Amino acid sequence: MDDILGEFFAGQGFGRTATTSRRRVRLEQAVEVTLEEAFGGTTRVIQMTSGLQGGGRRLEVKIPPGVDNGSRVRVRPEGASSGEEIYLVVAVQPHAQFERRGNDLYTRVDIPLVDAVLGGEVEVPTIMDKVVLNIPPETQNGRSFRLSGKGMPRLNSPQTRGSMYVTVQLSIP
Repeated sequence: MDDILGEFFAGQGFGRTATTSRRRVRLEQAVEVTLEEAFGGTTRVIQMTSGLQGGGRRLEVKIPPGVDNGSRVRVRPEGASSGEEIYLVVAVQPHAQFERRGNDLYTRVDIPLVDAVLGGEVEVPTIMDKVVLNIPPETQNGRSFRLSGKGMPRLNSPQTRGSMYVTVQLSIP
């Protein structure tokens, strides 16, 4: 109560003297991206409404590679006051072919029974391209293979990538 009255009567000869303190204004904006956009980074144009500036403004913001669900990206808009911070709260949409766990990606690929028994090669799609996976002879249904460096980039270190895990499913004619 003393703090409230002190601030209210400050400068009128009552209570404590007012100190000028800068208050930080934190604004949050939800942003949804695809897995491909989370992989390579993207830009978005967002509409921000601010009660402090009495209106809205459009901002083009950069979303870095490697963002994940719940990632908070700090944005410093041009012309913003020094106490204004904008955070983008990222949501990554589910992907039809890949499942993301941290920086690793998981997928399944069908292989013919003859390739599982005798060995062979199968083309595996990744987020960037396609790779050829060598299937050793006598490969069991459900076996997983690790493709190092074919997963998601690490946030703030995009040159370092997670792995991709490929689970084979036998395709019986």
